Amino acid sequence: LDHTLALTERGAIFAWGLGSYGNLGTGTTADVYKPTEISMGKEHPVRSIMIAAGTKHSMSLTQEGSMYSWGHGGNGRLGQGDKCEASLVPREVKMDIVSSPMK
Repeated sequence: LDHTLALTERGAIFAWGLGSYGNLGTGTTADVYKPTEISMGKEHPVRSIMIAAGTKHSMSLTQEGSMYSWGHGGNGRLGQGDKCEASLVPREVKMDIVSSPMK
């Protein structure tokens, strides 16, 4: 892997490393050499409980049960549909399942 994700106790995500595919979620494809907090693009803070760093993409599961993805979207890996080639910032994955908030 060419990038690193870290999850804090408060549910914030920090990313750093090579950003060539938007996999850092910073809004650009620039490399980042120190931990940088990632915004989930919501008005109020989103608390992540699990994160994953793929080769060219990243994902987060929130306490509310929502999933977010960002980075290279080839072959549908972001769950954003087959037309999404990349997402430079976290975007919510729309799922057709009924779920309840995690506790």
